[in-house]
Amino acid sequence: LCALGAAANADIELPQRSANADDIWASLQDLNLTFAPHSWFTKLALGKETSDWAEVAKNYSLTPGEIDDSWKTHWTAWLSAHKRLASTDNIRPELKAVRQTKLTADQANQARLLINTALDEAAELQAQITADQETANKHNKQSVKAILIKAFYGGQATDGTFDHTKAFNAASNNRATNCEGTKANSGAAVLFCICVKNSNANLDTPCFRKQTMNNAWTDNSAPNWKREFDEVFGHCPHRKVFQATSAAVSQLAANIRDSIKIISSHGYYGAIHGSACNGQNSGGACVKFTNYGQQAGSHADKIPWLDNIEKLASELYQQEAAISRHNALVASIKALKKRAYAVPRSAIAIQPASKTTEQGGSGSTHPNDQSAQAEEKCKKIDQETECAPPCKWDGEAKPPNKKCTLSEEGKKEAAEKTEKQETGGKDGKTYCRKLTTQPECEALNKAGQPATCGWRSGKDNEDENEKFKCHYSTLL
Repeated sequence: LCALGAAANADIELPQRSANADDIWASLQDLNLTFAPHSWFTKLALGKETSDWAEVAKNYSLTPGEIDDSWKTHWTAWLSAHKRLASTDNIRPELKAVRQTKLTADQANQARLLINTALDEAAELQAQITADQETANKHNKQSVKAILIKAFYGGQATDGTFDHTKAFNAASNNRATNCEGTKANSGAAVLFCICVKNSNANLDTPCFRKQTMNNAWTDNSAPNWKREFDEVFGHCPHRKVFQATSAAVSQLAANIRDSIKIISSHGYYGAIHGSACNGQNSGGACVKFTNYGQQAGSHADKIPWLDNIEKLASELYQQEAAISRHNALVASIKALKKRAYAVPRSAIAIQPASKTTEQGGSGSTHPNDQSAQAEEKCKKIDQETECAPPCKWDGEAKPPNKKCTLSEEGKKEAAEKTEKQETGGKDGKTYCRKLTTQPECEALNKAGQPATCGWRSGKDNEDENEKFKCHYSTLL
């Protein structure tokens, strides 16, 4: 009982969770969106938080059936990632370095798949964390302290102050009545019953020597009740901090319950000299729990405040298990993040780097590498006669500007190629440049429709690998 009182008055400490996984999850979403096709990033700008999946399907030209669990799981996270990446000020430092990694289209696609895989694995772990969240957050320091205070000082108590009207259930000046059944409705009441002297035929020193006060049971005066309790509780050792583990709380309850003695199908706690806990040497300084037998089934609801401590111990046990799982899951998500952020660098080794594209999900700088390469080739030409399409000549350009630059039509063709690389050529079109004979080139054109491809002869000043004959018709 002293240990319970000390715990109720101490500062409470609880097992802690490791760092929250939310920021790690957000970082993975940022990485995933950075390597997503630029067209997808642009579409997300139109999104808004909603649970109306029919509306989402309509806005993205999908059927409701195509809005699967992946959409529902990631939708809010996608929008949050888009908001962060839309401004360079919100981009994480760890992501800025990754965004500078130059990959070919094939390497970028492979990196995207590996990052998606890591994100899917993290999503499963995040779902487990969410499922455990209520249990892991069941109790905090304040809730544990409140339960311990109520158990020791009474169900209506809110602080560590003894009040006999809260400690006892309808206290009177009849000790035997107060100390039987659920009348002694708290740890403090039980401590009072077993340690405070009676006014006559008393046990001289029921709990410690030199007890002097003995009038609490006769005049029912609140000040006397408190003085009697303070004298007894003042001899109990106190503590600064109570580590409220499930094991420690369970031990508090076990020490009390194991001290109850069974006599004639009733439970007794304290010094027993008869059958009535009247404080006299004919009865005893004790508490009698009526119909409290040897079988555990008979104990239910006989000592409610003790039941509440045992319930707290059970809930803390479940909470500690959930926290342990949480900490392990967070460590696993951290490992997945580390693996995912290493993907872009390792993807460089997939194949020799040739045509490169710089990743950047923010949309503010998404370089068209096809256009850049074509522009560089045009700038190397310094003779007007050699500045052939897709280049154009500007005779009025002044240094350091180049006179031969990529034409608007050339930029358009480069943009189309980049879009095809991002979408994987899903529109079914064949690149004109891949066709090596004039019949193959012109076979793509359909009667009554604008020509897709056209045939031309290469020029002597062109590089050998650039002397292809079949072009998009807009460049002829």
